[in-house]
Amino acid sequence: RDEIGALANGFNKMTNLLTKEINERKSLSCAVEQSPTSVMITDYEGKTEYINPKFTELTGYTPADTLGQNPRILQSGETSLEEYRELWKTIKSGNEWRGEFCNRRKNGVLYWEYTSISPVKNDAGDITHFVTVNEDVTKRKQMEEMLRKSEKNALNKMKEATEAQKKAEIANTTKSQFLANMSHEIR
Repeated sequence: RDEIGALANGFNKMTNLLTKEINERKSLSCAVEQSPTSVMITDYEGKTEYINPKFTELTGYTPADTLGQNPRILQSGETSLEEYRELWKTIKSGNEWRGEFCNRRKNGVLYWEYTSISPVKNDAGDITHFVTVNEDVTKRKQMEEMLRKSEKNALNKMKEATEAQKKAEIANTTKSQFLANMSHEIR
């Protein structure tokens, strides 16, 4: 009887631990699914294994379009091969990479995203996957461009105003000299 009780007790503890782990995984899964940022998980070679709904909303690509594919389907041609080589070198060495990309949505429209790519390691410390978190920064980039243009326009206006002021000062000096000469001639 004591053996059966001990077995039942051990089984209950194991069930409780498994239930707790399952609930923790469900919470993590819900957090990623409902994240306001785009999330992609790839294997070590870069083949997509998971995308969250925000990824589809941002890019237009569905899981059917992306699973098993390399993220290069998003490339716009705006990022150099050297930058991609550096990215892969960084993440395959176990480090996080952060930066901005100009990518292309499924419909062909370009967009900007701030990207963080981190390696995922197994218990032995080997990299098995990469997790990519992207934030759409297109509007911020558009605002920055508008600000740059506005600053350039303001600098041009200031330069024009400075040149006009110099011309006005020269004209004023010339006028004063003319009046002084006329006044001298009249006397």
